[in-house]
Amino acid sequence: KTGATDDALKDLKESANNVFGTMPEDMATVGEAIGEVNTRFHTTGDELESTSKQFIQFASINDTNITQSVDQVMKAWNVDASQTGNLLGLLTAKAQETGISVDTLESEVLDNNSALKQMGLSMPQSINLMAQFDENGVNASTALAGLKKALQNATSEGKTMDEALKDTIGSIKNAKTDTEALKIAQELFGKKGAAEMATAIRENRIDLNDLSSSMKKYGNTVESTYNNTKSPLDNAKTAMNNAKIAMANFGETALQSAAPMISKATTKVQDLTKKFTSLNDKQQQTVLKVGLV
Repeated sequence: KTGATDDALKDLKESANNVFGTMPEDMATVGEAIGEVNTRFHTTGDELESTSKQFIQFASINDTNITQSVDQVMKAWNVDASQTGNLLGLLTAKAQETGISVDTLESEVLDNNSALKQMGLSMPQSINLMAQFDENGVNASTALAGLKKALQNATSEGKTMDEALKDTIGSIKNAKTDTEALKIAQELFGKKGAAEMATAIRENRIDLNDLSSSMKKYGNTVESTYNNTKSPLDNAKTAMNNAKIAMANFGETALQSAAPMISKATTKVQDLTKKFTSLNDKQQQTVLKVGLV
């Protein structure tokens, strides 16, 4: 994954062992996470290990691919490694609340990334909004087209997006008829997205006033879910991982010590082989018979 050599490779191997010894995961999974996070976030040591564990836990509980998860996150936003846990927690929480797979949610946000950023929505606001759309069957493309139109209208009137939405959503909800609600929605969202947005707002399927801009409260979601779903077998696997590390270290040391003796023995075997093959058939048969006796 990294192309690291010498001391850099040694440090990465140490980090992989540290993570491997605390989780019931196989080394291939741990190695993939360590390599991918190191390459994308350029972190090492404790930060590398912490972030890698978060992605492994996230992938495990959401049944998704580690490399794809890192790739999706980095493509959508240039996320700082310190915020990774919060972001993965938010995605997991929304998947748990709505029943949508995190892969679908990530793809929806990524596909509409430009439109969401143009509207001035932060990463958590965008994730919350797309989760609401998916959960309630709102067509994201149509709804976002309406929101983009709303932003243009609000800007032309000197209002912020929040101010324009707050004023209009109340009017749509309190309209006496669906026709009146649609007319109000058209003034803000334009004709293309008006019907979709008016219906969703009237039926309380989306709430644009409740798009949390903070991810901090989701920081422990992934770790908590992962730990609460571990079984006694998982604990045994973790213990076995530590045993594997210990035996690997012992084996490596033993082989290093034995290498000179193995080399000498190999040389003697090679010499004996040359001598044996230089004998004629009768001499070889005699040696084999003596050896058999």
